[in-house]
Amino acid sequence: MSKRTEEMKQLKEKSLDELVVLSRELTTEIDNERVKSYFGDQTKVNDVSVKRKKLARVKTLINQMNKDKKEDK
Repeated sequence: MSKRTEEMKQLKEKSLDELVVLSRELTTEIDNERVKSYFGDQTKVNDVSVKRKKLARVKTLINQMNKDKKEDK
């Protein structure tokens, strides 16, 4: 199983609240990296890219769960 597939499987097992918290943490980490790079501390661009992709997957899952919740009502 690929790394991304396994990660998505783990993310789908989490609750909506856990995903929202993870989303906020990733957003904070990305913002911190952006500030560091602005002040000259060059970090690996790849790390930020990976975090952004993970954040996108988490937000997609959150939106999907919210949509499913609305349809259940």
